[in-house]
Amino acid sequence: MPTPFRFRAVIALVVLVQFCLGIALAASHADEQSDAIQSFLETYSSQRDQYGLDMAAVDLRDLNAGRAVISVLNSPTGSPVEDADNFGVLAMKIVEAPRLLVWLALVPDSQELDGKFTRAVLAQGLDGSKVRYQHINLPWPIKDRHWVIQVENNVDIAEASDGRIWERQWRLHSRGRQLIDSAFTDGTIVGVTQRSLDRSVYLPTNRGSWTLFDLGQNRTLVAAFVDVTLGGLIPDRLVRGYTKRELAEGFASLDGLIDRAHTNLDRPSRIHDGWGRPISKNEAVVTRRDWRGKPASDMGTEKAAISD
Repeated sequence: MPTPFRFRAVIALVVLVQFCLGIALAASHADEQSDAIQSFLETYSSQRDQYGLDMAAVDLRDLNAGRAVISVLNSPTGSPVEDADNFGVLAMKIVEAPRLLVWLALVPDSQELDGKFTRAVLAQGLDGSKVRYQHINLPWPIKDRHWVIQVENNVDIAEASDGRIWERQWRLHSRGRQLIDSAFTDGTIVGVTQRSLDRSVYLPTNRGSWTLFDLGQNRTLVAAFVDVTLGGLIPDRLVRGYTKRELAEGFASLDGLIDRAHTNLDRPSRIHDGWGRPISKNEAVVTRRDWRGKPASDMGTEKAAISD
């Protein structure tokens, strides 16, 4: 029978082995996650028509630690972005939540007038695509800006990644200016006067995306890309700084949005996944329940098993 000293030594050895094993497992998990992120970045970059992603610009250590990584990408011409007319900003973060709920937190559209922005849906397709008008009030003497974007799910990147990547992307509509006139005439655009429309500057550039990569184990890599220029006399450096702040604030508020994401399907309009397929209320509620337990609101919606 072991003496007390030998017994304590055995216990200490067991604890040491378990501690080292835990470190090894944690390192192994981080390596696997880093490999998965690298794979995502390669697929993501291969689907870009501009702004090839420099892998060195993405800090994997910060991502694995749950911190947001925000990078200003090189211009399409290859010149330094500080000297270029256009720029792209990419923000990335790993969140501890299932991809479906992160998607539901990010992609719903709103049409409210909130003091700065006026939004209106001009058209929508059966696959979740939409044509949206947006107008922003800017302080005098800067002229207001407005634009029309085509919003759609990137099915190509879902197919290229065997469904692990979902992307919601937008770009300026090719006939945006004409659509504004007809939408204002028929009353689709409200809250903006004809005088305001006439004086507003149409954005030269506005495109971007929300991209979600399923890392498994209720982890999701979120990538937000924004490429926008306001035109006129507004310096690009101010737009770049504003864009980076907005993305950082958006990531900071993401946890709260995700926790309430299952309620987004209470809205009348459907939300489609990265394949362009409608997401059911029941699927969202069950995902939320499995992740957090019963939704705080009411599980009566689960019993209804709504399948839009």
